[in-house]
Amino acid sequence: MTGLIPNSALEGPFQDARVRRAMALALDTQALSDAFGYGMLTTTNQWAAPGSVTYDPDLNGATYNPEKAKELLAEAGYPDGFDTTLTTDAGNSDYFTAAANMLGEVGIRCNINLVDESAQVNLYSTGTWEGIMGHFASIAPDLGLYMGRHLDVDGSFYAPGIQHPEDHMALLEAIRVAPTEEEKIAKEYEMQELIYDADNGSFLFGLPLFVQTEPILKYDYVKDDGRSVQHVGTWTIWDCWLDK
Repeated sequence: MTGLIPNSALEGPFQDARVRRAMALALDTQALSDAFGYGMLTTTNQWAAPGSVTYDPDLNGATYNPEKAKELLAEAGYPDGFDTTLTTDAGNSDYFTAAANMLGEVGIRCNINLVDESAQVNLYSTGTWEGIMGHFASIAPDLGLYMGRHLDVDGSFYAPGIQHPEDHMALLEAIRVAPTEEEKIAKEYEMQELIYDADNGSFLFGLPLFVQTEPILKYDYVKDDGRSVQHVGTWTIWDCWLDK
């Protein structure tokens, strides 16, 4: 998943969830993917690929609404918008520059900061990027594992640059210790809503712009291996079987 993540840990506009929601509503992700994706990109409004077990099709996700974005900025005390920085590497500069133009139309005026990959890794691992940064994340179905690497207070990626609300941390732990797949998926739906609901979500990770899916090939006689349900390496010998 590729997106734009605001720094909500440093003092500034993005500490306010209304500003983060405004950022999400200002982005027309389908138009961006149509323009730059050559038909190979899928849009999503949450930390999941459409069709996966952790994707909530009923989520009230963010849709392009620049007028609402302007209203939220005014409510947050920025009726005239504000200036910020958008950091990216060269590989996504065209896509992100187009996104920055959309943000500018609602008043989030971005100065593009082009860095190499090593500098970007240093910024997100220390949480010291200013404003907005390109966000790159794995979104395999095990949300507790993959989101945890970014959301947990001790997470390895981007975590130092975002807030860690208590309710988010409690729900992340509930996902990790859920006793059944059904309960885990239900909690993961709760997490998607907590973060990505268009009206009340925290949008700590900003907005996903697109997903690049990777095909998985396996013999059709391999059954109950948990593929696309659990973490890619999680299966048990007493459940998995061969129908041949």
